[in-house]
Amino acid sequence: MRMSTVRYINGDKVEKIRVSDMTVSDYESIYKGKIYCPTPNCPAKAVYSGGEKAHFRTWQKKDHLQGCIHEFDRIPINRGIITENSIGVDISFKRRQNALREAFKLMTMTAEEKKEIEEKKLERNIKKKNPRTEGKTKNANVKNTLTGGDVREEEGGGMRGRNLSKRYVDTISNSDINDIRLVMGQLTEVELQNPCAKLTVEWNKKRIYVVFEEAFEKEPSNSAYLNNFGIIKKYLGKTDLVLFTGVGEIRRNRRTEELELVVYIGTDLSFNDSGMLHLR
Repeated sequence: MRMSTVRYINGDKVEKIRVSDMTVSDYESIYKGKIYCPTPNCPAKAVYSGGEKAHFRTWQKKDHLQGCIHEFDRIPINRGIITENSIGVDISFKRRQNALREAFKLMTMTAEEKKEIEEKKLERNIKKKNPRTEGKTKNANVKNTLTGGDVREEEGGGMRGRNLSKRYVDTISNSDINDIRLVMGQLTEVELQNPCAKLTVEWNKKRIYVVFEEAFEKEPSNSAYLNNFGIIKKYLGKTDLVLFTGVGEIRRNRRTEELELVVYIGTDLSFNDSGMLHLR
């Protein structure tokens, strides 16, 4: 249930907060765990989701006061149960950062090291397989999101999004379109389009463009990145090889049909294992 206002309760202090007054950084440092449904005396805690359509929503597994205008009936969405329902889970910052570091390590490994890792992964998967799978129910439809999902991983009572799939540019297929992926390749061009830019990333003669749209510009936590993309252009000009890793949504440009990676959060970009604002 989405809400446009919440109550901020800190000791004896009770304050009404509008979604337009909230930022991701303020939520994480000040308000997290202290905001509630706007209905007086309603005990339901709330969380904040940033992005293009910023909003407040009910904290996972918290119930509203009976008769509250924000009260709703829960539809069970459990792992191991066949269901038509789907739930969007915001991938946590920590998991995205770990995935970016892992992707860079993967790109710089030797063929022998990669083969060893694949063999260990295969061994683990074999051990995990349960031979008694016939008649088992399927998992709920869990969709990865970056902002604006139904649940945040770190606040979802153990709810975890799907594995964050990694793709080299040349391995992106139609099944990846409109989904969240971690893309890997070589940065080859930076076209400044202040306040952001258009990046060209290639691998094995295949290309994808990394783009930043209005949602990126409006996200308060991205303010330090705006009008600073010249940092990347300068770094590319003096560095022989720039390996790019980035998390975003894969799509095809409606006009040109070219592949694009839409990035929403500045920390979801990495160049030779460094964030944009740390490049030298």
